[in-house]
Amino acid sequence: MIFFVRTAFGLILQSTNLHFNRGDINSYSIRSTFVKLKYKSADMPVNNALPALERGMITIGNNDFGQYKAEVNIVKQAMPNKEATKMLLRKLYQVMSIS
Repeated sequence: MIFFVRTAFGLILQSTNLHFNRGDINSYSIRSTFVKLKYKSADMPVNNALPALERGMITIGNNDFGQYKAEVNIVKQAMPNKEATKMLLRKLYQVMSIS
C-alpha cells in the first residue's frame, strides 16, 4: 500500500475506527457510514481530490460532500470525481475481492 494521507487527522480517521459496509450496496464503492457520524462536525477542506477515481482507492468525503462528508469509501470500479468531493487517502495495490 502507498499512503496518500495529507493530514494527521486523515490517518487517524482511517486507521483508528471500525469500518462497516453500508446496507445499501452499490457497484461503485464500499461505503463506511459510522465514521461520518463521528466526524460530521470536523473540518475537511478539499485536499488531494483527483478528477477520476480508480479501483482500490480509499477515499473520504470532504466538506463539499454534504451529508456524506467524512464517509470512507473503497472504490470498486473506476468513476469520475467531477465535483472533487472525495479525497484520496491511499491506494491498495493488490485488491483481492472487493465486490
